[in-house]
Amino acid sequence: MNKTLFTQEQIDALRANPYTSYVSSKSIRFTQKFRSDFWDHYSQGESPSEIFRLLGYDPLVLGNSRIGNFTHKLSKEQDRLLRMTPAEENESLRHRVEALEFQVDVLKKALEMANSQKRRKS
Repeated sequence: MNKTLFTQEQIDALRANPYTSYVSSKSIRFTQKFRSDFWDHYSQGESPSEIFRLLGYDPLVLGNSRIGNFTHKLSKEQDRLLRMTPAEENESLRHRVEALEFQVDVLKKALEMANSQKRRKS
């Protein structure tokens, strides 16, 4: 079964949502804040489609397959997190901090390059 591709108009609308971290014609990734907010609502018994709608996404654009897959993966992730020992949780958080520090460094370098190019043009 093939996934439906997003049109450019849909990509633009999805990108405008602050909960979107990445979107292309084939896929979408959500921010950690979205995942957390989604799980809070889901744990209270709300339906996945309704949660997506509540958080600013059109379930018809995303499709049942994407919504179902997202919900399944997030459920598995939450189960895994609940079974973690404190040492495993510390290790997981350490890796996450390292990844975030790397992203900050990349963004700083990109900003420095952009600023130096602006100065050269002035």
